[in-house]
Amino acid sequence: MNARHDGTPDRATSTVGGTGAGTAVAGGGLQIGPETTLGKIMLLASPLTSLLAGTLLFYFHVNVNRWLEDREAKRARGILDEALDDDHVPDDVKDDFRQLLAGHHRDRIMRELERVTAVGDVPKRPPTDRVQES
Repeated sequence: MNARHDGTPDRATSTVGGTGAGTAVAGGGLQIGPETTLGKIMLLASPLTSLLAGTLLFYFHVNVNRWLEDREAKRARGILDEALDDDHVPDDVKDDFRQLLAGHHRDRIMRELERVTAVGDVPKRPPTDRVQES
């Protein structure tokens, strides 16, 4: 899966996939024949197909990215929990593990907020340099 360095999904792959789907529908319409009813419908539906396919692919990327991250996080959390419960691990090392765990939670929350903002469910923060009118 394509994702930017910060873990948020990249829209470029979804856009290319949507474009390919719309092109395939248009090509099918041309192959059937633009003078036929089905051919006309397919030609007219190709832009909508591009839009819908790109949107679906983007949401698929977002959810697969989230699922993979959750799976890895649960695995890492299990390893850290085992180490924290182990009596043979020194307390100073356990403190380091607790700090790693806290940083991991903070990073996951920030990545999830970036993902949700990229999808568009949460409005981006307004610029702080704007003067509010009263």
